[in-house]
Amino acid sequence: MTDGSFGGGYNRYFHVLTGDKVPSLAPLLGTSFSAPFLLRTAVGIKAFLGDDISILAVKALLLHCADQGSHNRFEVGWGRVPSDLSKLLLCPECSARIVYQGVLRSGTLRRMWIPLPDEPFQGMITLKATICIASEVDPEDSGAYTRSGVEIMFRPHIEKRQPDQHQPKTQSFFSRKEYSYEEELRSDAGKWETVLKAQRRFLYTSLNKPCFDVHYIARKNGGRRSAAHEIPYALIITITTPGIADIGERIMAAYPSLQVLQPMVELPAIPVRT
Repeated sequence: MTDGSFGGGYNRYFHVLTGDKVPSLAPLLGTSFSAPFLLRTAVGIKAFLGDDISILAVKALLLHCADQGSHNRFEVGWGRVPSDLSKLLLCPECSARIVYQGVLRSGTLRRMWIPLPDEPFQGMITLKATICIASEVDPEDSGAYTRSGVEIMFRPHIEKRQPDQHQPKTQSFFSRKEYSYEEELRSDAGKWETVLKAQRRFLYTSLNKPCFDVHYIARKNGGRRSAAHEIPYALIITITTPGIADIGERIMAAYPSLQVLQPMVELPAIPVRT
């Protein structure tokens, strides 16, 4: 379903209670069921994590964990969100999940580190990132509807620089092109989109204190906007290192400033039927 949750389908219906005097289960389908079902999942995340996570971060987490399967994104959107809360709140095996949240100021650049353990190892590492912003809109200009956008520069190696450059080299992560037209920026680079999501694999030895530099830009009526309000943002990063089960503990040891998100209540144990 394009709205991210199960709403029933042919041969797999969404069973609901009827409004008859004697209620019974009726097989139905449609986004009218999947939308509130997804909302229930979002409320569950907020209930478990409380004020430690913002509403926008909940949205980012849902999109981050959505699975497109083998389908094209233009057909299924960001994919289907798991209905099992444990798959959203607990890190997958050999993975660690980092949450950045706060506000961005117009015209400024914020550096967000991708924490990796200090101990080097051989092999591949997968980085998956999803960023969401809450943008004002320009209803009188459909061609430039969003008033806020972000340019994100991925810097994989802090010591690799171009001659006479102070900042590390950049590498493509969310976009494929360095220079694009407006239509390409929206559909490919997503410069003016409110959600960006991508996943890349790297040799671990090619990374050294990698980071995202996030630049918040503002516009109005398609032109530059000198003064703009702060906008909320949320960035979710998942780091997967096959074979290293304690990746989370290693990252916490290397970055003691990170805080562990503690659930307000315990996740219920779900029995497994065999």
